[in-house]
Order: sequence, then structure tokens, then C-alpha cells
Amino acid sequence: MPEKVGSPGTGMVYSRKDSGKEEFMSVKRAKKRNIGWILLAIILILIILAGGLILYDYFTTDETDVKVPVAAFTGEPLSLSEVSWNTPVAGGLLTKAYAETYDSFKLLGTYETAELPLEIPSGLEGMLSLTLEDEIIFAGTTAEYEDFVFTKSGQYTGVLTLVVPESKKEPWGQFTYDFGFAIDGDPTFEFTTDQALQGDLVTVFVDMGIQPGEPTIATDLGTPSFVSLGEDIYEAYIPINYNCEPGSWAVTVSAGEHSFTQNIHVSEREYSVQRLTMPQSTISATVGASNANEDWEEKMTPLLFTADPEKYWEGEFLQPCQGRISSKFGLYRYTNDNPVVRHTGIDIACPQGTPIAAPNHGKVIFADSVVKTGYTIVIEHGGGLKTHYYHMSELLVKEGDMVEKGDIIALVGTTGYSTGPHLHFEVKLGEASLSPWELFDGTSPLFREN
Repeated sequence: MPEKVGSPGTGMVYSRKDSGKEEFMSVKRAKKRNIGWILLAIILILIILAGGLILYDYFTTDETDVKVPVAAFTGEPLSLSEVSWNTPVAGGLLTKAYAETYDSFKLLGTYETAELPLEIPSGLEGMLSLTLEDEIIFAGTTAEYEDFVFTKSGQYTGVLTLVVPESKKEPWGQFTYDFGFAIDGDPTFEFTTDQALQGDLVTVFVDMGIQPGEPTIATDLGTPSFVSLGEDIYEAYIPINYNCEPGSWAVTVSAGEHSFTQNIHVSEREYSVQRLTMPQSTISATVGASNANEDWEEKMTPLLFTADPEKYWEGEFLQPCQGRISSKFGLYRYTNDNPVVRHTGIDIACPQGTPIAAPNHGKVIFADSVVKTGYTIVIEHGGGLKTHYYHMSELLVKEGDMVEKGDIIALVGTTGYSTGPHLHFEVKLGEASLSPWELFDGTSPLFREN
């Protein structure tokens, strides 16, 4: 039997076996409590160590260790004006921020082009704004700027912001660059002269600068059109008809938002008088034929309103053949004492079959027989400037042929309205008839002085 033991003052009796069990349980509970405290202590130590490591990482991280992206505008490196930088700490649990502003506005040069390149490191996103005299000219992404074209001159300011995307593992932030530059891209207009004789050609040159498109021209003198000389340079030929009224004539040239008006003062040219006798049979078979006017309107009139946009001619023009000038340019002609008719070209009397040379480079736009003028050729030299050849005996070129200065294009004859072998040579631009002499000797306002 187990030994009985009592609890003094309680009247309760325990066995020694129960007492031992209670002591065992008490010890066990004490051990558990000790282990809990130990684990808690370990956890606290770990937390303190981790916190210490985080703090150490935080305070030892150099937030100013920033790799500034190299950005360039028109090939010129830009200077950083502001940085806002964030460096992840402890795997992204914390972020160490850095910000700095610099007095580094960079003034670039002056440019004369409509497209100015911007270079930024690949993989970066960016925003760009450009301002001209308090007006925002461009605001958008750097990718959108690739298609931007300047159309205004002046002093610009630019603000470029490059963004490194936010990350938990890698530093991130944004960089700002302030800079300025100027564009001198206004168009320029140049006339070869502001004085002209009846029958002259005046040339206008236009440098478009940064203006888009092509120039236009308006004048009551005629219908000039521009030819491109490349690199946004254009020229147009303004005709002064042989019978243009003397006085001041306005020519207005426009390039984009800009325009320029030049007054051309036209003076009289002296013209002679000629009296000519023509057999009635020749008249009846040519200019007096029932189909003469219809034939002319069908074949020749449409050519007056065409113009090639390419310049073919170069330098002075050649006289197409040598011989006596039997009829001068612009003379007052009386035929069989009929009312006066103006002669719009020159007649060069030559033996039958004399070779006729192209006076300059050009394209043959007509080579056929015409009732009034017999075998006829028209050459386009560019910009609507044309030369006409009448009364030939034989044609040696065809429509569409390209000819060089000096190429033989036909032979002198006496076909059409003609009294004998000769070449009627005429210079035209639109409906205007022009003097050839200044084209031959290089004194025409067509030519630009170097």
C-alpha cells in the first residue's frame, strides 16, 4: 500500500505517488517556459541583427552613386539640371532618395534645318517640351519627337526629362536637362533684277529654309512655275511679254507662312516695221485654210499651259542656225498691206537643208506637221520655258526625246506660211513671247550673276 501523507491544516491525504507526479509536471512546465523564453530571446536577437543589417545597409548605401544618362541634342551633349534618384535598400524593403538641382542651362548653337536629332540611351523613356517665345511648339515623348519638323525660326528653350522605371531591385528615378538653341530657317527670296525690257525673262530664287512644301508665285505678268534645284532651293522664270504694258508690275512669292513682293519695272523695247508680200496661194493653203485655226488650237495651244518641274537648260543658249535675220523679234509686220501682225520670234534665212541645233538641253514635247507652221518642233527646257521651231523640211527628233545643247533636231525648210527657206525660232513661257537675243549673249535676267 502507498504511504499516505497529509497536508497539514487541510485534512486531505495524498499518496507519495501522486506527489511525485505533480512535481514532474511542474518541472516540465518550467522547462517549456524556459524554452519559450529562449526562443523569444533568439527571435529578438535575430530581429535586432536583421534591423542592424538593414540599418547598416541603409547608412552605407551611397544614394549619390548615380549613373547619369548621356543625352545629346544635334550631337551636342546636354548638361544635367535636376536629378531625382531612388536606391532600393534591403531588397527593396526601404528606398534611399537623393535629389539635386544644378545651375547648368546649356545654350547650343544656331541651326538652319527643320529636323534636329535627339539622342538618348536605348531602353529609357523620356518627355520633351520645346518652347518658342512662351509658345509651346512641341510637348510629347521622345519617340514622338522623331517625326517632329520645325516650321518657325527663333530662340527656343527645351526641357528633356529621362525616366528610369521604378524597380524594387535596381535604382530608379528621373533626370532633367534644360537647354536652348536658335533656328534661323526663314525663307529667302532673290530676284535677278527689278528692271526689265519687254520680251525679257526675270528669274526668282527661293530658299525655303525650314518651311514645308514648295513656294508659290502670283503675278499678272504671266504664269510662272517653279523648278526644284535640290535641297529646298527653287527657281521660277517670270515672263515679260513682248507687248507688255510698260510700268511697275508686282510679283508675290510665298513660302509657307512667309511672302515677299517684288515690283518689276518694265520698260519699252524698240521694234521695227516690216512690209511683206505673200502669195495668196500660200495664204490660202496655210493661215487661211478652213482647218488652220482648229488644227492650231488642237496641237499647239495646249502646250502653252504645260511646264516640267525639272530644270534641263544650262548656261547660255545657242542660236540654232546661222544666217541673215530676215524678220526681227517683235516687229510690226504688214503682209500685203493688211492690218499689222506682230512677229513673236526671229526668222533666220538659211539654205534649204541647213542643220538646226537644239539651243539648250530639253525635252521634245511636240514634233509634227501643223497647217500654219509646217514641220514644227517644241522643246521644253524646264519650268515652262520653251523654244519653238517652224517651217522645217525634215524632223530628226520625235516627241519624248531628250536633247542636249547642240544636238541636230531638224533641217531648214519652207513649209507652212513661208516665202522661202528659213527657220522661225521663238522663245515662249506660257502665252508670253520673249526675246532670244539676251539668251544667246548671256545678258538676260534669266541668268543669275555669280
